[in-house]
Amino acid sequence: MCIETSIGPHWGQIVYDEQEAALIDFARNFGTGNSQGFTLGRVIEREEHADPRAEFRRWVWSAGPNLPGLIRMRGEEAELYAYQS
Repeated sequence: MCIETSIGPHWGQIVYDEQEAALIDFARNFGTGNSQGFTLGRVIEREEHADPRAEFRRWVWSAGPNLPGLIRMRGEEAELYAYQS
């Protein structure tokens, strides 16, 4: 199953294309099955779209240290999710 079709049923109503793009990128990094159990997934599943940007920014560690590339990527995903066209 592709990422695009697997995130919708698990993560509630996606309102904007930018939100979907941010979630696809996030899920691509963690896998759709793994990302559903994260706090970010639960926040979105409950349709608490007001400001889940902080949840994106929590996922910047890999085997201990936080990684600059993940910090940048999560920040970009968070801003993309928050952007409302």
